[in-house]
Amino acid sequence: MAALIAGINVREADVAVPYLQNEAFDRTFDGVVISDLKGNIQFVNTTFAALHGYSERELRGKHLSLFHTEEQMNQEVIPFLEKAKMYGHHQGVVGHVKKDGSTFSTRMSSNVLKNDRDVPIGLIVIIDDGCNHLKLEKKQQSGQKTHHTKTPARKIAHDFNNFLNVIIGNIDLTIRTVPEHSQVRSNLEEVLVASTRAQDLVQEILTASRRDNHELKPLQVPLVVRETLRLLRPSLPTSIELSENICNGNGSVLADPAQIQRIIMNLCTNGYHAMEQTGGKLNVTIIEIDIDPADSVRLNVDPGAYVCLSVSDTGHGIEHEDINKIFDPYYTTKERGKGNGLGLSIVGEVVKSYGGDVKVYSESGKGTVIDVYLPRFDYDAYCFETALKES
Repeated sequence: MAALIAGINVREADVAVPYLQNEAFDRTFDGVVISDLKGNIQFVNTTFAALHGYSERELRGKHLSLFHTEEQMNQEVIPFLEKAKMYGHHQGVVGHVKKDGSTFSTRMSSNVLKNDRDVPIGLIVIIDDGCNHLKLEKKQQSGQKTHHTKTPARKIAHDFNNFLNVIIGNIDLTIRTVPEHSQVRSNLEEVLVASTRAQDLVQEILTASRRDNHELKPLQVPLVVRETLRLLRPSLPTSIELSENICNGNGSVLADPAQIQRIIMNLCTNGYHAMEQTGGKLNVTIIEIDIDPADSVRLNVDPGAYVCLSVSDTGHGIEHEDINKIFDPYYTTKERGKGNGLGLSIVGEVVKSYGGDVKVYSESGKGTVIDVYLPRFDYDAYCFETALKES
């Protein structure tokens, strides 16, 4: 991705908010930030912000120095960026600092953005979200196991996704210069749809590879939901009312935070699309429930304690004949270009891998409710046992 991006020439007008918020950059698995030549941030994607403990909104208008200590700036960052400006691109390991003051090192690449007159107008900085390279090397040298080591398939998928980002970004730029309703524009739109679907396939491969490589840990679902909704709210139109109803309990499960966040985002995105034209209410509810043997048969889960994450909307609903198909890969009822049929498929697969299940209730014209059941984890007992071990 780094070498190819360095070759992109854009008009200065293209380095405006609409371009910088291009979905291609926001969907990458790496952290991406774009600044002017002075280091003033013009765009930052979700991954970059999250790696540093911020939201995208907090970082708008800030300076790149925010992510580095004074020592890191003088010894690492300034020489790094000078080389990037001199040669067009540069990469290496650079120290970063989070919002809470903690520091970490990551592999970073920086590339110069140029206008159509080949004049530098900005910088794009990409950091690898996969691991802290210095810690990784120490773990490998000491023989410790790590769940961040990339398998060959995962590395290929990661690199392929970076190439797709470049393809999608360039197609998006080119489409703007082509007249509407022309054959060329139609062809480019076909390529864009196919590239987007390919990118979703890559994400599915990465999700599958993570499933066997990550360690499940105690997770309080309400905390993840609140943080996800906080990030989601600014992107929703004013015609859609977002509300939450979260239980007072811990709502704890054994899961991967990234996968739980992805489940929430997928379900909320589906609800948003169902109300995009008409507006409506999107509600997220979390309750702790105990499922008895009788209900376990109906819900297709084992009897026991569960956390139920429910997302409801007041949109157009789902036709009866479609409900049993919505978890099939590539099946979608959305308009072309808005759905690829993988979102709910991945949700169902991840939830079942945790020993839970997903139920859908919908009526055409009256909205949809999707309930996700996840086995509850005794968080209080876990904390007590952990305290005993540490004492």
